[in-house]
Amino acid sequence: MRLTIFAFAFLFFSTIAFGQEPAKRSPVKRLDFDQMYSTPHWKPDEVTALKAKLGNALAETVIRASTEAAWPKGIASLDSRAQNKTQMAGYKAYFLANMDEHRVILVVPASENRDMPESMQPAGDIYFVFLKVGVQLESVVTPTASIPVATDDFSAQLDEITRDFSNGFSNVVNMILEQDNDNLLVTYGTQVPLDGTSRLYFLEDLFASTTNFYAEFPGSTNIATALVGYRALIRKVEALKLSCCGLSKGAEQVSGNRYTQPFRAFDSKGNMDAAYQSMVIEVYLLQDEAFDKQGQLVPDWRPALVIYAE
Repeated sequence: MRLTIFAFAFLFFSTIAFGQEPAKRSPVKRLDFDQMYSTPHWKPDEVTALKAKLGNALAETVIRASTEAAWPKGIASLDSRAQNKTQMAGYKAYFLANMDEHRVILVVPASENRDMPESMQPAGDIYFVFLKVGVQLESVVTPTASIPVATDDFSAQLDEITRDFSNGFSNVVNMILEQDNDNLLVTYGTQVPLDGTSRLYFLEDLFASTTNFYAEFPGSTNIATALVGYRALIRKVEALKLSCCGLSKGAEQVSGNRYTQPFRAFDSKGNMDAAYQSMVIEVYLLQDEAFDKQGQLVPDWRPALVIYAE
C-alpha cells in the first residue's frame, strides 16, 4: 500500500469528525490528496466487512475502481497526478463508507465530473480511499433547503434523459452501483448529470421488468422548508419543453407528510411516439435520515423526482 506523494496543501484546512459514520452521499468540500491511497491493499477481513456494508456487487466495484489502474489517464500515475494536482481539486466526490477507523471511501461519479479536463474524466464512477484526516465534508444537514435553480441545463439534461425512456434508458445508464442479494434489484449510475441534484441513479427491477430514473435534491430537517424546494421543483417541471411530448399536470396527492405531484406524457403536437404514452414524471417529498453536526440521527426531508412507466 502506498500513499500518493505530492504536495497539495490547503490554507486553513480542517477535518470532519468521523465519530459516527456520515450519511451516504454526503458531499466532499475539500480533499488533501497527500492523504489518498493510490493502490489500496484490501485484506480478506476488510473485503468481508465491505461486502456486508455495501453488498457484494458494489463492494467488488469499489475494490476494482479504487486503484490508479482504474482511474482516468490524467490521474493514473504519480507523475500525472503531480502534473494535474491543481485540477484535481475540481473533482466532485461524495462520502460512501468508512473503511476502518482511520480510512474513508469516497465515490467520484462520472456523470458529475464531465467538466473536468478530458484526460481526468472518469469513464465510469471511480472511488478514492483517503485517510480521514484528509477529508472535509460539507455539512450533511442544513437549516434551509436548496431551491433548484431554473437553468437551461436542467431542461436540456432532463430532455436527454426522457428521450431515452423509449429505450428503457439503456443509452444513459452508467456502471452498476449496487445489487441486492437476489440480484433482482440493480442500481446504476447515470451518464447524464442533472443540475442541482444531490443524488442521481437508475433502479432496475428485474422481477417487474422496469427501470426507473431517480433524482434527489438537497433538503432540510424542517419539513416546511423542504416543501419550498418541493414546490420549486414542481414549477421547474411545469416549465419543461420536452422534445418527446407534452406534460399534463395531475392532481397533487397528500397523505400525512407524503407529498406527490404527477405529470403524465401527452401528445401535444400530434406526433408523439407511442412508447411515451405510459411515461410519468413524479415530483415528491422524500423522507430520509442524516447525521447532524453533533453526530445525531435526524429526519432529512428532500425534494425528489422519479420517471417511470405507468
